[in-house]
Amino acid sequence: RGAMSRLLSTPPAVARTAGGVLSNLDMAPRTALILAGPTGLLLAQLKGWLQLPEAGLYAAWAAALLWLVLAWTIHQRHLAAGSWARQVDLTLRWGMIALLIIAGGSGLAGTWNAPLFLSLKLLILAAATGLGLILRVLLGPFGPAFGRIAAGVGQDQDDQVVGRILDRARPLVLCLWTLLILAAGLGIWTPQ
Repeated sequence: RGAMSRLLSTPPAVARTAGGVLSNLDMAPRTALILAGPTGLLLAQLKGWLQLPEAGLYAAWAAALLWLVLAWTIHQRHLAAGSWARQVDLTLRWGMIALLIIAGGSGLAGTWNAPLFLSLKLLILAAATGLGLILRVLLGPFGPAFGRIAAGVGQDQDDQVVGRILDRARPLVLCLWTLLILAAGLGIWTPQ
């Protein structure tokens, strides 16, 4: 909390640079999430857990790459929450959550011949994606308040808003990274 009370005294150029670095770092898990779909399908195909036609794999990769271009366009152009691109991205994320839950649940129920670790990994990725959407909502007021601080026109209430949001987001971010580490660990643990 002490660091946040000093945010207003941070030179605007330093605050803008820090904000840009954090924004760019945020694109790593977003990119990984989008590429997890076609990568997972390909690995499941290679392991024999899934039988897709070759055209299906190509279609999955094409769709993921288009989604990736959309996500990076949103990031680079700083598109607003109500823009059509953001709405499409949000719809795709909800669709991914639904597919992950259906696939993971089917594996646990035995209607799909998936190993236990894979079913659990799919459910964990669904939870992580959902948590990411919750964080988006929570962080909504952060941008404008931080923007005013970075522009050198921030007030005490902006500093308080940023501090409050970061305090609320910290446990969720730690939980998100824990889920991602668990998913990665399950990916490494692939019993024969």
